[in-house]
Amino acid sequence: MEAAFSHKISGADKFQLLLDRHIRQSSFIGNVISLTIELKGTIDIPKLRNDVQSNAFLTQLNSLEIHGTDISIPYWKISATENPAEVIELKYKLLKSDIKANSGKLISIGVVNGETKCFVTISVHHVLADNRGIQTIAKIIDGIIKPEGSPIAKDENDTVSLVRQLIHTLKATQLVFKKTPKNMAKLVAAENETRTNVIRFTEEETNRIEENAAKNGARLSRSAFYLAAVS
Repeated sequence: MEAAFSHKISGADKFQLLLDRHIRQSSFIGNVISLTIELKGTIDIPKLRNDVQSNAFLTQLNSLEIHGTDISIPYWKISATENPAEVIELKYKLLKSDIKANSGKLISIGVVNGETKCFVTISVHHVLADNRGIQTIAKIIDGIIKPEGSPIAKDENDTVSLVRQLIHTLKATQLVFKKTPKNMAKLVAAENETRTNVIRFTEEETNRIEENAAKNGARLSRSAFYLAAVS
């Protein structure tokens, strides 16, 4: 673990931090998302805890922290102390943890064992992972995915100026409102009209979105790039 290493966060991460701030102002648990998995039988909790805490990649993910102030560019920092993800045995109810972005503990796992089935709840701070990302974490825990290397690479730590970020934000905003001005205006006006459209990407389009996401630093949270493509 390299405590001195840091990496500027993405625009999507900033959005999740903004949501976290507003949620906490209302005295609620912060911007935390959870995935609950129902399984037949029971889980050997000591073995699960050992598998999770001996996984170097999961430990590095869990040990990331967000630092920075309102006037500076927030950045990821690897905690000086290794923090393996907690696996907590629960008796009656599923875990609903409050996870803070600068805690160095971004993942929490709760297990409820019943007589014939069990429930596993994986909770993460939304700045670390979206819905797709939390499913990836579940697959890493299960051993289906075996990532190599570190969640953040040194050669990706390029300086991003405030001016450049502002330009990108303005361009993105202009693109979205230019393409669908009436529907987006309704979101701003908080109108209640609801409509659902199913948009299917081709394999080529999906690969392009994934490549752009990876190129721009997204790892576990790529929903923002799909949302941008939809817009």
